[in-house]
Amino acid sequence: MDWSSGPGEDILLRVVDRRWEPWPATLTRGGVTRPVPVEGLRVRARPDARFGRLGGDRLAAREWRPDASDRWEPAADGSFIATVLLYPGKPIDVQLAGPGADVVFRVRCHDGRERGVVCAGRAPRWTCECRMSSRVSVYSDRWSVPWIVERRRFDDGPVPVPAAVDACFRFPEVPAAERTVVVIAPQDVPNESAMEATSTAVESGEPVCVRAPWNEPLVIGLGGAFSPHWSVRSAEPAPGTRTWITRPVEGATVDLTPEGGWVSWPVRVGPTE
Repeated sequence: MDWSSGPGEDILLRVVDRRWEPWPATLTRGGVTRPVPVEGLRVRARPDARFGRLGGDRLAAREWRPDASDRWEPAADGSFIATVLLYPGKPIDVQLAGPGADVVFRVRCHDGRERGVVCAGRAPRWTCECRMSSRVSVYSDRWSVPWIVERRRFDDGPVPVPAAVDACFRFPEVPAAERTVVVIAPQDVPNESAMEATSTAVESGEPVCVRAPWNEPLVIGLGGAFSPHWSVRSAEPAPGTRTWITRPVEGATVDLTPEGGWVSWPVRVGPTE
């Protein structure tokens, strides 16, 4: 397989460690793995398309799209230099146990506040080659939003899958014109997997319901500026968005007051926790 011809741009791919020093790695594409030496590997690729998967000995793997490299610079000869930072690390093993473990369909890393790679495997056992974080999102038909798991690289043993709670939220004191968008997502994670409701039922004051993992923190956001950018990419809501944080522990409906803040389940609304 010739990686130096075809559509795209001529690119010198270089891999560095967290000190930004050259580090040998590998690039896998179409089932073929080649070394990326410290001086770099020349390929021809479309900058805006996934080309392959970077990894190597004692390195956490990363999907590679040239223009999403940590540095993407033009060279004097008209080609480009792509520099990619790979972190050292041992893969994180995630073994799930209990009712609900068999219906998990995806597990995904968090790289800081960005989406990380999808973990390899199938329920109930997964291997995650995360770059930075020890947190992963577990997606299941059991819940409307993902369950967030803290898993260190040397943890052993299965992780019990939490039950599902039917949590419903109303905004009776908020003007109907401001109830047009409601987003519900796990706290402090990339929110591309948020549940979003924009129905007329929200405007009329009817509850918005979600099947959430038991006792896991959720962020509820309200306001037209809340979507699409907060729910798609960022882990922070847009300025001026009203937000609440809560941990559902039983099926119930909660009325949320306009000021936002921490919501004790299922009845008290108080200051931010």
